[in-house]
Amino acid sequence: MAYPLMNDYHDAIQNPHIVFNDPELKKGVVTKTPLGLPKVASGGFALTYRIAGSNSNKQWAIRCFHKEMPDIQDRYQKISSFLNRSSYPYFVSFDYQKDGIRINNAFYPIIKMDWMNGSLLNTYVEDHLSKKAAIAALSAQFRKCILELERLGVAHGDLQHGNIMVCNDQLKLIDYDGMYVPGMNYSSSNELGHTNYQHPMRDKYVVGNATDRFSAIVIFIALEALQASPTLWAKYDNGENLLFRRDDFIKLDGSALLNDLSSIPSLSKYVRQLKLLCRAPLKHVPTLEDFISGQVNVPSHELVEIKHAPRRRQYEVFMALDANKILARNGNVVEVVGKVADVVVRKTKYGHPCAFINFGDYRMKSFCIVLWADALHAMRNKGKDINALKGKWISVVQLVDQYKGAPQFILEPTTKINILKNESDARQLFQEISTSVGGVSRKSNKDIMDSIQTPRQAKPVVKPVPTVKPVVKPTVVASAPKSKNQMILDQINNNAPPTKKITPIPMARPNPTPPSSQPKSFFSKFLDFIKKL
Repeated sequence: MAYPLMNDYHDAIQNPHIVFNDPELKKGVVTKTPLGLPKVASGGFALTYRIAGSNSNKQWAIRCFHKEMPDIQDRYQKISSFLNRSSYPYFVSFDYQKDGIRINNAFYPIIKMDWMNGSLLNTYVEDHLSKKAAIAALSAQFRKCILELERLGVAHGDLQHGNIMVCNDQLKLIDYDGMYVPGMNYSSSNELGHTNYQHPMRDKYVVGNATDRFSAIVIFIALEALQASPTLWAKYDNGENLLFRRDDFIKLDGSALLNDLSSIPSLSKYVRQLKLLCRAPLKHVPTLEDFISGQVNVPSHELVEIKHAPRRRQYEVFMALDANKILARNGNVVEVVGKVADVVVRKTKYGHPCAFINFGDYRMKSFCIVLWADALHAMRNKGKDINALKGKWISVVQLVDQYKGAPQFILEPTTKINILKNESDARQLFQEISTSVGGVSRKSNKDIMDSIQTPRQAKPVVKPVPTVKPVVKPTVVASAPKSKNQMILDQINNNAPPTKKITPIPMARPNPTPPSSQPKSFFSKFLDFIKKL
């Protein structure tokens, strides 16, 4: 099935009384940006909109699919059937509606879920770094959550910071696109999980109730590490992880994080076991409780070398100056890297502050990053000056949106802007991308390296003077003064539009076809007419 594009959903969802079949949603109101467009988030295969009930405090998250998801109806029916058997504290109730929304006279599925007010896992952790007891309580609750999943024989499929929320100090799992429940017999998964949480050898054929075990171990170690050393956060957080990155699971001996964790006495055992599991087939990854108790047993002959494991990236990466390529990914989450050309801070027509981070001339529909009041306030509350970004190389991960044909990011208050040290860091990033599998912009290494330049508007253009070999001019034979008609003809030739440069070729042999038999162009006929005057 071909699903609608994000622009199609944007247009449709502004008229809920027309496009929805659900009686509650028909009366709902979609949350909008200051530009009056629907506010949207992306997760996996779907776009998520926030709908508020017109006559109540009820709010829903409406997930609209824009990517093909194999067996979507069967999967969600099995998940819904399983979760509806009982009230499980770590899941959010949802309603899969096969014909939930109508776009261009066709019906498409949606998922209606209760809107959860809370913080994503990484945001909650960052806000509570100074409160060791809060992180300890979170870690203990996470262990209980994983125990419950093991007891039920369920796997979420993509355990990571973006799919775990803390709502009123209670953990909630969201986004069930890759979920496994008893009774599913699929030969492959439609979800590979976030690269910064997954075993280096995970592929689409890893399915079943043990899928989350490696991710659970990674999250648990990170939470324990931050209790012992909160300063690790500032050193290793990039907005898309919980301390760990995929390279830490591949470059085991060269990982700065693993070396730091090894120096913490309470974690050294966990680090040794994690290194062992990274080299072991996934079937040997134990439950979280067995890992904590030290029950990690891997036959030495089954250990493998993982230095050359695929360097899969979570998102496609583009240069900020590649506006057309970024625009082509409208509705998808990507990573954009570039040098900030300008920062503009102003107020909306309603008097609310906003900011625009430009990477080129906005009049040419270049890519930009938009911060509305909430994101701008969040940045200021962290003591960061947005104007200080001018001239800096930065990297940002966000959903691609567009306004009047220009691609843009609309930053959430929790979105992290990673400041790169210099242009060399950007070059290094793209060198790593060039050797990865998947998640890469489709361009050659040379194109990537050539594109990493200061925006053209910021650099004076100096045209080199080429060295020209002396040219011997042909001897010109004096001729009689030109006639008035000939002077007009010369003027026409001089004002003719420039033609494409043609490399001289040897004189062709005479054409056996009489010239009179070759049709003349309109311009040639015009010249003949002038000469006769």
